[in-house]
Amino acid sequence: MNKKITKNATLLLLCAIFISGCMQVIDAPTKKTMRTNPSLANSTNQGPSQEILIERAALSISNQLISQLRDKSSSKVIGIAPIINVSTEAGQLMTTINQRIKSNLFITNRFEIVADLDMSRALSQLKSNEELWYAGALSDESKLRMKRLTGADSLVHGKVSVENSYFHVSYQMINLETGLLESIADETIPKQGFSGSSNQRNINEHLGTLAYNSDWLETKLDALVIENGQICAVFTFINTLNKSVILSLKDPTKNIYATDEKGNSYNYVGANGLDAKNKLEIRPGVRKTVKIYFEKLNNSSNLLTVRTAWEAKGTATRFKSFNIEDVPVSEINSRR
Repeated sequence: MNKKITKNATLLLLCAIFISGCMQVIDAPTKKTMRTNPSLANSTNQGPSQEILIERAALSISNQLISQLRDKSSSKVIGIAPIINVSTEAGQLMTTINQRIKSNLFITNRFEIVADLDMSRALSQLKSNEELWYAGALSDESKLRMKRLTGADSLVHGKVSVENSYFHVSYQMINLETGLLESIADETIPKQGFSGSSNQRNINEHLGTLAYNSDWLETKLDALVIENGQICAVFTFINTLNKSVILSLKDPTKNIYATDEKGNSYNYVGANGLDAKNKLEIRPGVRKTVKIYFEKLNNSSNLLTVRTAWEAKGTATRFKSFNIEDVPVSEINSRR
């Protein structure tokens, strides 16, 4: 009897050991799947890129501005003012997010956007661009002047400030006729996503579509190069409209120039692809290339900003300004 009990106890012990071993084997894969790949961990610790942070914030702000509008059926003309940077820490953030919001609003097909050059000209005729933010709103007189100068129904403007470890981005849409707020939006962006960033922008950021409006041309910056020492910006224009458009430079001696980080200025010297009057007819469905030339670049320049202004006459006359900012000279190709 004792032998039988001992034998049964031994069997029970062996079964317990076997089951325990099986449980360890079953648990093992689960433990392995919980381990983090070091390379993935590093990537996660870095957080989203600066580009993604801006894209998310711009989309959120655009959606907020649109969702609060009472009249969601009719389209309207809006002017978008340059964003004010209350802190110098934001750097290129203010320019980039303003452009993203502008694009997001435009592609909804609910807004016509006033050209940048028209907005700049209108703001320069008002007392001060800062009046928009620090006085809380435009004066009644300024609102009416803004509406008259730009043809806009509403004005969108924003500012960037710093709050602890975040950039706080806030926007408002004001009805220029009534002076009432139509919508407001705000978003925060972690500052660490911009650590070590500067105003320098990679040349590839500028290549591609710069503008595409229902009343304008699809515009692309194909290249920014140095030809025989001269700065050359190569633009491609595509007429997607059903009527011919006359493209021309807008007061080139005043509005078209380049500057470097040292304050040196490089004047407009000529164009290739335009006639003697700096004009070009682009028929429907046709693509045209225009090269803009500037004075020879100083060998000590490190960052380059190029400013151009255009006029297109079709069904209506529209102005556009395309600014290519803070491009490292080391990334600009040379053509001899």
